[in-house]
Amino acid sequence: MRKVNASREALFRLNGIPPAGMAVSMALQHLVSMIVGCVTPAIIIANTIPAERECEPEIK
Repeated sequence: MRKVNASREALFRLNGIPPAGMAVSMALQHLVSMIVGCVTPAIIIANTIPAERECEPEIK
């Protein structure tokens, strides 16, 4: 079995293994950025569509 050396410099190595706390925080940051990237276009498109003010048509 290979000895694992977790350090901050491991982030910049090809097969580096970062410390567990840093790996978890990077994973959460990646997850949030994926959610924001998927939700933002839908919000932008939804804001360009004019919203109707009433649900029922006016009766004259």
